Amino acid sequence: MGKLRKTWTFEWSEKKIASNSLSVVGGDLLSIDASGYVVKSTAGTVIEGVAVGEAVYAADNQTVANAVIDYPTVNSEMRIELDCDATLTQAMVNDKFDIDDTQEVVTGAAGTQVQLVEIVSATVGSFKAL
Repeated sequence: MGKLRKTWTFEWSEKKIASNSLSVVGGDLLSIDASGYVVKSTAGTVIEGVAVGEAVYAADNQTVANAVIDYPTVNSEMRIELDCDATLTQAMVNDKFDIDDTQEVVTGAAGTQVQLVEIVSATVGSFKAL
């Protein structure tokens, strides 16, 4: 889970049906699954947006309730503070990485999901989604 830095206006917002049993808290990275439902981002998925509140959706949400989640979509101005699996160095700024299934940034290899913009602390960075 990340910490969303509000440095832009919520002009780019989406409302889509949440996947069955989806549970989110503010800062969770969100993706769209192959069926078009909102899920939490995991390794290898395209990050589409960030949750701004807490919600738990029913186990049959996709077929019965069809409850939607409203979330800001990623854009070039959005910054998200994420935990990293190792100590960050200034040489890593602007490098691209992937997240793991717990939404922690994996710094051991180049990736395609997030780009380090600024170091917040030894193991926390400010990232933009790609």
